Amino acid sequence: MSYQMFTNVDFLSGVEELRHNLYLNGNKKENLKGMRSIKKAFHHNLVLSENKLKSLDGLENLRQIRRLDVHGNPELVDISAIRNIELYGVVYVDDVRQYKIKPPKGSSFCNSIKNRKVFAREKYLNKNNKITEYFDGQELTESQICM
Repeated sequence: MSYQMFTNVDFLSGVEELRHNLYLNGNKKENLKGMRSIKKAFHHNLVLSENKLKSLDGLENLRQIRRLDVHGNPELVDISAIRNIELYGVVYVDDVRQYKIKPPKGSSFCNSIKNRKVFAREKYLNKNNKITEYFDGQELTESQICM
């Protein structure tokens, strides 16, 4: 479902568990409200990179996921909705300085960072200053990703 120009994910309303990887990158999604009922995707990936997200509202009920990828959303300023994620493999974000609202310290997500990985993705630009790929940048600490 990548690069299909979806503007919303309302078609996911009522889904409680992802049983397959869900790639929604490269669309024009501005919100994730249709994902409010999703609680787990423990063995699967949810890729939301390269959209027009301003917040991750809609993911507040997500508790378990293998990989969450939200990098490449330059307007994303609020990532606090991931506060309830307690089990995950890896989370990919942009430069944390762009986030004005983050998960609170003491939340399930922030408490689990000691045993999990959160990376700031970095862009590799070609000589024409176009993004050709992303790579794992700095591994983030609780104090960097949480408020």
